[in-house]
Amino acid sequence: MKKEQIKQLISDSRLDEALHALLKLTKQTHLEQNALMIASRHAELINQQIRGMESPAELDRRRNDIAHALLQLLEQLPKNPPLLKNGWQPYRQPLLWASLVMLVALAAWYFIGTETAPPEKLPSVSSPADSLAYNLAVEAGNIPALEAFLRDYSSSQHAGKAQQKIAELQQLLKFNLKAANALYRGGKIEKAYEALEKALKINPDDPEVKELLTLLKK
Repeated sequence: MKKEQIKQLISDSRLDEALHALLKLTKQTHLEQNALMIASRHAELINQQIRGMESPAELDRRRNDIAHALLQLLEQLPKNPPLLKNGWQPYRQPLLWASLVMLVALAAWYFIGTETAPPEKLPSVSSPADSLAYNLAVEAGNIPALEAFLRDYSSSQHAGKAQQKIAELQQLLKFNLKAANALYRGGKIEKAYEALEKALKINPDDPEVKELLTLLKK
């Protein structure tokens, strides 16, 4: 994701998505700790909001502070950071890079003339970044956030739990949609809206949710 796209997310107050993108961009760089600290502040904000322990004005102030911190972090990133897929910057790790090249050469020499064994499946891994990203996705409480986590951290040890939570939310989505449809057909429009709002929070991109929303607005 480009810097301008992340800026737009921040402008739209989609801080959880902006954090996902920045955690990915800063992974294993000198800016990773800064991103983790901002993610921690955002998780605390969501927790306070859920518990109702802060006034709306205070929540808005803290949300603006986090948005400002994200913009500052974004400005510290280079325009075109030479990141590999996993976020490493090899020019900052010359010894490690040389060691990897040597290991590959030794492995090639050892296995010449032998039958190649099938590659083993790599074990799931976890890091502070993907653990925070998972917690943020869970606290968001919707399917798009969890799907975004799975796209960005497919090898995380939290991937299985994320898939399970998506399945649970899908069941809850179906229940609320069924209730909203029944209430709509029964002429109880206000109650139908209440059920649909719950479905919207779970997955605003669901086609059936959009269709029912259009019907209720008529």
